[in-house]
Amino acid sequence: MEKLAYKDLLEPLRDLRIMNYTGDHPAKLLKVVLPSIQRIMELDSPKLAETQLRWDSTDGSFQGKWAAFKTYDKWTQMWIEVNAWGQQDLQTKRGSVRIKVKGWLITEFTYAHAIQQGFWWTFSYLFYNRTRKKLFDQSKEYYFKVIDMIKQNLGMYPEDITTNIAGVSAGGR
Repeated sequence: MEKLAYKDLLEPLRDLRIMNYTGDHPAKLLKVVLPSIQRIMELDSPKLAETQLRWDSTDGSFQGKWAAFKTYDKWTQMWIEVNAWGQQDLQTKRGSVRIKVKGWLITEFTYAHAIQQGFWWTFSYLFYNRTRKKLFDQSKEYYFKVIDMIKQNLGMYPEDITTNIAGVSAGGR
């Protein structure tokens, strides 16, 4: 069986969300990201994963990666991935962290032959694109709520947030 797939980033790659934070207790993200994503996206546990969690007790460096997906219907899912890495001083609890957040909306139709593929293209063009647009907007809302949750937990203000891709830097959303 072949697949006809549409994969959309929830934010253009040039605007990919990379946030820098320097301040008190940056490692607290390791505890709050997964439960917060679960609450924001209204997910049950099997749809969440802590793919990586590292803490070095000698120098205070840490890294965490989390992934989650939300299934909307038979064909469409939203994926979000959060990656945080940084360092926290063991005595003063001050440090810094970089956070990267990516989100996708993925739609896949499976087909067995060319006639069925043509049917899916027609169905997608005439009917499903409207539904997909609504799902995209909902996914984007979840995506920005996750970003806002990270900012809130770290106490970040718009001037503390930087997006840096290919040397271009801009603040806020």
